[in-house]
Amino acid sequence: MSNQARVNSIDAIRGIRAAVIVFNERAQSALGEVNSEAQKTMMRLRLEAGPRWAKRLRERQDAWVAARSDLIRKQASFSSENPTCVEQRKAVDKAKAAVEEAQQKVERIKRLVSELERQYTLYKGHVAGLSEQVSRSLPLAVARLDRMTDALEAYRSVNPQGSGEVEGGEGEGAEGGDA
Repeated sequence: MSNQARVNSIDAIRGIRAAVIVFNERAQSALGEVNSEAQKTMMRLRLEAGPRWAKRLRERQDAWVAARSDLIRKQASFSSENPTCVEQRKAVDKAKAAVEEAQQKVERIKRLVSELERQYTLYKGHVAGLSEQVSRSLPLAVARLDRMTDALEAYRSVNPQGSGEVEGGEGEGAEGGDA
């Protein structure tokens, strides 16, 4: 391995540094947005949709009980004007269908919340490596690029007419590798 690094442009290193910073900010933002949206969706289902449909289920069950009571009263007070109680039977059937719909919605929301929580846990596991890179490794890379730039600037100030080659020892970064 050579003890020299050929650096044609310190500005290129600065450009890479800027690109790493922009990528890091965008990646952190994207990860945060996905995390936030997933949690908001689960909370909406758990705290809004679930209770709303549970309330509707109770209301519809009450309406069904009232429709059945109305049918029983009509049947008990048999009149010649309405001997078959058709309207009351239709009301009972309609109320029963509404109860069944609400029950299905309540169960579906429970399944959705459970599945979303499972998928969210899997997602967090899959992006853990990327999150680690974004939160720790990229800031370290920026710091390393800063140290390289500082070292090259210091060398350039000592040797302003240098050939563009930086003598290096056994250290890391710009002093010992290609930049």
